[in-house]
Amino acid sequence: VGAAALRALAGRWRGLDARSLLGVLENARGAVAAGRLAPDVYCDFLLALREAPERHAVEEIAGGIAWVCDAWEEAASLPGCAAWARRVLGGHFERLGTSPRPGEPEDDAILRPQVLVAIGRRGRDARAIEAAAEGAARYHKSPASVPADLAPAFLALAAHAGRLGFEALRDLVVRAATPDQRLAAAVGLGMLPVGGPSARALDFTLDEAFRAQDFRTVFHRAIGRPETRAQAFAWLKNSWAGVARRQPEIVM
Repeated sequence: VGAAALRALAGRWRGLDARSLLGVLENARGAVAAGRLAPDVYCDFLLALREAPERHAVEEIAGGIAWVCDAWEEAASLPGCAAWARRVLGGHFERLGTSPRPGEPEDDAILRPQVLVAIGRRGRDARAIEAAAEGAARYHKSPASVPADLAPAFLALAAHAGRLGFEALRDLVVRAATPDQRLAAAVGLGMLPVGGPSARALDFTLDEAFRAQDFRTVFHRAIGRPETRAQAFAWLKNSWAGVARRQPEIVM
């Protein structure tokens, strides 16, 4: 996909069927990664598609925003990047909200946590962060009070924003009654801020109170985020003996 073709499609994407639109999005991201398309052209195209209704297209758009922010860390820290992410996803966030609606399409339920995390984390949307913090607080008191599909999103975004701490997440792991509850808490642990909170989460993965099979959920998020990557890698080197003991398949 070239720049001229993508700019032309930006004005008439509604004429594409869902599969074709998804293909264009995927090819455009690949072209940027390969150096054949300027990132700003791709970003403008995502903005032009902010009203795209189809779930898979919205998922690819949200994924594209995350990819841009991770690939260009310095640009992602600027207010303009967050404002762009909010413009791209704002309409979907308004439509989906933060709570399930009776009789809603399954696609809306699938999209809601993805849009919430994307606009909260990448767009730094205050309403999304506040909703996640409130949802995480409710979940900490009573996991059954929060829909299982929203719990990981609430905990991840609240933890990332510094609105949910290590102790609360550790408590959730210890008293988890189901695998879904353990997974949601592990997702939150992996999203804690760089420094002490993330270090405590990584150390906790070696504790006997933490199930070894959930290690990757925490570690992959810590090492996958630009702000915690160096810390997570240093922790892995320094804690290799403990990791290898609890994760023997890593050294096989």
